[in-house]
Amino acid sequence: MTNYPQHIQPIFDQTRQLLAADNSVVEERTCSSCHSMFAADDSLKVPDAQLDLRNVPSNEDADMLMSYRELLFIDNEQVLEDGAIQDRLVPALDANGNQVFETDEDGELILDGAGEPIPVFENVTVNASMSANGALSSGRFFTVFADGGVHAHWLTAAELKLLAEWLDIGAQYYNNPFDAPLN
Repeated sequence: MTNYPQHIQPIFDQTRQLLAADNSVVEERTCSSCHSMFAADDSLKVPDAQLDLRNVPSNEDADMLMSYRELLFIDNEQVLEDGAIQDRLVPALDANGNQVFETDEDGELILDGAGEPIPVFENVTVNASMSANGALSSGRFFTVFADGGVHAHWLTAAELKLLAEWLDIGAQYYNNPFDAPLN
């Protein structure tokens, strides 16, 4: 039985070697070394492709790993502003494309201290890379590993097969209920 923490997460933690033409090792890295909110020097950064694959508890559900939530759930796009990672906000627009402003219960504009209307902002969402509906519904994830993809040949055929089979059986965090924590 395939459980995410024991069988899937190790794929993203596996050290991969980047080789030169003469097969000498140019660099060693893991998937989570780029897909992390920390750069090599430990400074903050937005995870590559808005995808955090770290083996740490999720900030959305501490009983699940960050990578699981990031791969399978819609998330908010993030930006690095003023030294902090924040959700990206854009002005909210109505059906006619006009900017929306805060209003009171009577529909009157709420004004700020300078007498200006207060704009409403909304998060920009990022679609999940994987789908619990199966591998065929997870093209966004698998295309990057196909020939010509940005991560072509980074995962082995066995790793890709394990990921596809796990998705095809529903991408459960624990497929064996006896392995799940009691809480």
